[in-house]
Amino acid sequence: MGVPREDLLLMTRALKRGLVDLKALRKALDRQVSRPISLLEALHLAASAADALKADASPVDAAEDRAPLESLHQMLLDGEHLTSAEWEKFIASLTRPTARRGWPSLQVPQEFDGYTLQWELARRERGVVYRAKDRDGREVAVKVFRKDVAVTGLPQVDGHAYAVSDFVDGESLEAKRPTPRRGAHAVWKAAEFLRERVHGSLSPARIVIRKDDSVAVLGLESARAVAPSARAKAYAGASDVHALGAILYDVITGSPPAGETSPKARVRDTDENLDRIVTCALTGGYASTGALADDLGHYFKGEPITGRKGSAAAAAPGARKSRLWIGLAAAAAAIAVLVWLLLPKAPAPAPSAPESAAREEKPAPVAPTSPESRPKEAAKAPPKAVPPPAPLTPDEEQKLYDQAVDAQVKGDGDKVLAAANEAIARGAKRDWPYFQLGNLFLSRNELDKALQYVSRALEISPDNRDSMELRAQTYVYRGEAKKALADLDALYGKKAPGLNRQIVALSKQAEADAKDPRPRFLRGVFFLIKRNYETAATDFTAAIEAGQGRALPWRALAFQGADDPARAAADANAYLVAYPNDFATEEVRALLREIRKK
Repeated sequence: MGVPREDLLLMTRALKRGLVDLKALRKALDRQVSRPISLLEALHLAASAADALKADASPVDAAEDRAPLESLHQMLLDGEHLTSAEWEKFIASLTRPTARRGWPSLQVPQEFDGYTLQWELARRERGVVYRAKDRDGREVAVKVFRKDVAVTGLPQVDGHAYAVSDFVDGESLEAKRPTPRRGAHAVWKAAEFLRERVHGSLSPARIVIRKDDSVAVLGLESARAVAPSARAKAYAGASDVHALGAILYDVITGSPPAGETSPKARVRDTDENLDRIVTCALTGGYASTGALADDLGHYFKGEPITGRKGSAAAAAPGARKSRLWIGLAAAAAAIAVLVWLLLPKAPAPAPSAPESAAREEKPAPVAPTSPESRPKEAAKAPPKAVPPPAPLTPDEEQKLYDQAVDAQVKGDGDKVLAAANEAIARGAKRDWPYFQLGNLFLSRNELDKALQYVSRALEISPDNRDSMELRAQTYVYRGEAKKALADLDALYGKKAPGLNRQIVALSKQAEADAKDPRPRFLRGVFFLIKRNYETAATDFTAAIEAGQGRALPWRALAFQGADDPARAAADANAYLVAYPNDFATEEVRALLREIRKK
């Protein structure tokens, strides 16, 4: 989510000049989602108009330009391209913000030492952070400290020390307030960055989630220059890992710990494993940041947590060092489900259907022999019954899971099949083997089996988003639009940020492997949900031309949405001719009847 300030200015100027309307701006934003181009390119203006707009450096005034700003504001909010807070920040940048959080502004020159301050980004107890440009025109962030803050080793302007860093366009954990899982992901990325570094002054405001979902850690250099006594007390500790634990506690509960160590004590539905990790981090239960890293990795992979709670006294500032985590690497890019989140699940009933994909082969029939040819045998005791496979221990199941994931990453489908089937045969109670098999069969285009196994995974864990995503993709490739759209609506609704992230990810996959039509097929579905019917139809056409005939019902829906019933009916008929008894045959017949009624 979020639109760059420069693009907001460009859109406002284009509206003021009458070069575009809101519909043209919406289309341009969608074009930017599907491929990385500038807004000026995405507007598809005539060369003369584009040159004039590019050269326009006229100021945008919040009062004088109220009309175009209000219409632009409403369009961007409706499309969820930015939040109200982001818009307010943009408007504030036009009129220079007044006091924030009660902290006074600083009297510093607009230009000094080759830097030109543009506007405030944040006002804090220890100073003010400005967005600025250096003498080469690069965007930077300049933090100017208050005179009463003990700072050493930094340059000064008018008696104020200041530090310069690269500008990071995004939202901090303090401003964004992400979900616990998303916050844990951001803490992981921050901790990964700090694995070989020492920060010493971490806080939620210093962990920023960029627009592309990557994470940045701010203030590494300036933190070293600030005396420990001047640092943020709520997150202070003898180690960065203690601070990371406090930040994660804050993300989960909404406030920093005040001597507490268990977020579950305040938020009852906190995941037990995540609660344990936070507690260990706050009580000195990790010997190093690497150990914390490993345990958060275990959490996201569904593996046993290894950390042990330390002493209660360690929860206060002065705790010994802890550590961070490392995540599970993404699986093959061709598989749309990139990350498998495995959490411990409650025991489920024994699997009824589908059964294990690995079945014992029956011995070949033996030709009958005459009684004379049979050798006389001594009477034998009846053969002993073959005992059932030994039930899995947690360690054995974890080993099989690791084997399956490793094989998936390496593209070894046979090993995935073997590990998942053994887990099922030995009574695995968790959903991962069914998910792995569903994922494998989807990659092989065995759509019946894929749906069978992912449906079983969802029976065990109905709320698992990864399994629902996999089932939605399976429905997409089967041409079952209604079922696919129902799952995708449950996952993303009509919210533009989630849909746009999927479009961006699928665009990258399509560029990485132009021969694989599936990323464009899926991308077309997300454009259809956004009601960008023309772009959706283009993607479906590319999939059809590459041999994905089951994209025909989807293109029919796109043409129907674009008020082109003739082409919609033609695609529906073409599908019924090619697939007279297919997964979506009845659904397409119903669509054809609906088109004919109109």
